[in-house]
Amino acid sequence: MGEILNDAVMQVMTPSLEYYDKTALAHVSKYADDYTGEITDRHGNFRHGCVGMIHYIPEEAYERPWWREPEYPLKECIERLVHAGWVKRVNGEALDGAMILNTSRLIRLMDIAETEMAQN
Repeated sequence: MGEILNDAVMQVMTPSLEYYDKTALAHVSKYADDYTGEITDRHGNFRHGCVGMIHYIPEEAYERPWWREPEYPLKECIERLVHAGWVKRVNGEALDGAMILNTSRLIRLMDIAETEMAQN
């Protein structure tokens, strides 16, 4: 899950984000759904997926060595991503703690990158 979105994030220029925030965006996009439809999650459960939906981020994802950087903890990076409009929190009882990636912005930036490559 999320490998396609993670690759897309790493390939585009994100002028609205600092380096650590872009890396955090790529990191959390690994936990997003890559497509809409029936999905088997990491625990073998079936659920309905939605492109860009981040149902949860496992606790161990917050404990990676890189995130021990005192000025850039993952939780603060996620807050900056929410503030910058890259990630939106989803409300709802069944979606407690879920977020959704702004795939529209990502697609626009991918289109720009492809156009620039085609012109060079």
